[in-house]
Amino acid sequence: MTGFGRADRTGPELSATVEIRSVNHRYLDLQIRLPEPWRCTEPAIRSLLGERLARGRIDLAVEVRDGRAGAVRAHLDERLVQDLVDRATAIAGGGGQAPIGLRDLIALPGVVRLESSRRGPDAEAEALILELTGQALVELERARELEGGILRASLGAALSRLDEKLTRVRELRDPARRELLDRHRRRILELLGGVDLELDEARLAQEAAILAERSDFEEELERLGGHLEQFRDALDAEGAVGKRLDFLAQEIHRELNTLGVKCRDSRIAALVIDAKLECDRLREQLLNVE
Repeated sequence: MTGFGRADRTGPELSATVEIRSVNHRYLDLQIRLPEPWRCTEPAIRSLLGERLARGRIDLAVEVRDGRAGAVRAHLDERLVQDLVDRATAIAGGGGQAPIGLRDLIALPGVVRLESSRRGPDAEAEALILELTGQALVELERARELEGGILRASLGAALSRLDEKLTRVRELRDPARRELLDRHRRRILELLGGVDLELDEARLAQEAAILAERSDFEEELERLGGHLEQFRDALDAEGAVGKRLDFLAQEIHRELNTLGVKCRDSRIAALVIDAKLECDRLREQLLNVE
């Protein structure tokens, strides 16, 4: 589910801001951006996020302003500078001044290295980052819960529409079966044409029964009813239910496919197509569920 959370604290020497954004994702994908040299806090942040979140792509960014960082010293690589000057002089033909200035030298990678006397965050700074991460998570969870309520209502409505279509299929099942038997009988008589043959009614009824059995989908309807009931129960359950709902939606779609293959009635076939479209919409919405 999508959401956003932010927490910050400003102090005389140490200030920090934590922002968390989440978007839809099938699994939990954590992307954490920390300034150097604060990457040592990443394992603790990952652990905290993993305890509270189950799915989604999570982008967390930390900004720190540490006035206690101590003096910053610049280290000049003199040997590298001399080598660069010598090479520039040789390229220029020797004998003259090197065609490279101090500003150009400083801009080259590796010539100047800045180092702070503070190597990383102390316990106070790390505790602050984790505390702000927890506060931002509260905001994120609040936003996700709000979206979750809207999604639950939407999924429930889609489930009701799907159930209505299956109810109509059940109502048409027996009439469609009788029509299939009658159609099979008429077809045999048409094929015989004017041939003077005595029909074996028992044999004809047996063949029609076999045909009807092959096209019967009562088992599929029973399983679909069970899947829909489990889906409703999962919607009302607490905690992360997204993966369970994903699985149930896949099973619903599979049973609808089988039902569509078996049915030989155009009215039922149209209802099955509509039900499959509704199931596809359901599966798309489930990408937003944790």
